[in-house]
Amino acid sequence: MPRRPSTTTIVIAGTAALGILSAVLIYTFRWNSPPIRSDGVGHYLYLPAALIDHDLTLEKTVRRDFGGQRPEAAGVNRAETGRMLIKYPVGEAILLLPFFAVAHLITLGVGLEPNGFSTVYQYATVAAGLTYMTVGLLALAALLRRTFSPGVTIGRPRSGRSPAARNFSPSRDMPVGSGLWLFRRTACGSSASVAAKSWNGKLHHQRKSPLGKAQSKRRLRIGLPTASVGK
Repeated sequence: MPRRPSTTTIVIAGTAALGILSAVLIYTFRWNSPPIRSDGVGHYLYLPAALIDHDLTLEKTVRRDFGGQRPEAAGVNRAETGRMLIKYPVGEAILLLPFFAVAHLITLGVGLEPNGFSTVYQYATVAAGLTYMTVGLLALAALLRRTFSPGVTIGRPRSGRSPAARNFSPSRDMPVGSGLWLFRRTACGSSASVAAKSWNGKLHHQRKSPLGKAQSKRRLRIGLPTASVGK
């Protein structure tokens, strides 16, 4: 008899499907596009500069794709020497490299100009985001199964979204947030709430203790947030 997939696997598969659906809807109806935009351009720009233009000074890439205007909003600055520099590290570009390579081969195969920003390249980054999201959730689930009991929870912040989350593309933010919420609700037992209460209890004790009060006052004086406990 074939083995039934675990609840966690089903949830992650559903999250991946939700991510694909959200990407199709968002970019078909142009609710937020293109996929490579804002500071994402700076993270990505290493690839066309290095692999298409063979020019890490960025001059060729900026001249072709940005009309010669340096995309300052994307994190491309000009050093004192006059050369352009990307303020973001190369890590994200390395992760995107396999998908960029596939998009580049497809572009060459159909006879289009390989400029790094055409539709094929744009959707390759969407595929990369969905792939890494799914692989990451699978790896996280495997780690939790080895280290913790099934009741360990993965949750979102209690109040609002973090500043970083506000900059996420909806094709990544929506499936990731939904996936973590579904993972918490279906793969985690009642001990999840017990763990949360235990953590809140520690914060409450820390805030009420003389040392905790002194630390809170000191943080307020220098403008840092203090630990808070939800009702």
